Amino acid sequence: MALNHVIGKAIAKYRKQANLSQEQLAEALGIGYEAVSRMERGVVIPTVDRLIEIAEIVGCPVTELLSQTSPRPSDEVVYLHQLLSSLSSANKQWLMEQIEAWAQKLK
Repeated sequence: MALNHVIGKAIAKYRKQANLSQEQLAEALGIGYEAVSRMERGVVIPTVDRLIEIAEIVGCPVTELLSQTSPRPSDEVVYLHQLLSSLSSANKQWLMEQIEAWAQKLK
């Protein structure tokens, strides 16, 4: 998936988690909601300054908008750790077993 689409999906995800509509995010950014829609669909890629603004508005570190797009193993590990951190030990173990099984099937 292209970088602009992955960043767009991350923006949409965190906007929704912040319970903001595209219109509300656009208003906070001082732009039209169509511009937010284009970013989220990956039609355009926001500038670094705009990404920082978006991160502040939706309440996430800017690295969250970028780390999900990074192919670097260290960023992937951080992202997976964040996903797993809220799970119980039993659920983490179950999920790791599922991931191992899927990884074997997909080789």
